[in-house]
Amino acid sequence: MLHKPETYSLFDTAKFIVGSSGDAPERVFTDKASAIENAAGYGFLDFFDKDGMNIGAVKIKDEQDGLDGLYFEDSF
Repeated sequence: MLHKPETYSLFDTAKFIVGSSGDAPERVFTDKASAIENAAGYGFLDFFDKDGMNIGAVKIKDEQDGLDGLYFEDSF
């Protein structure tokens, strides 16, 4: 299912958000605005709680995938 970044609830739950293009993490975000602003530069975002436990992940879909804008796919 595709979600718009502004409405994706894991942003409000996560303490840390990690952007990556593959298996290795590339950048850590500590706030929703920065993660959304820079998400298009990554293939995936992983969400972590305050204890460092992974609470979810999304695949990033954008204009290159034939979409109008940025979307997250949580069933990949």
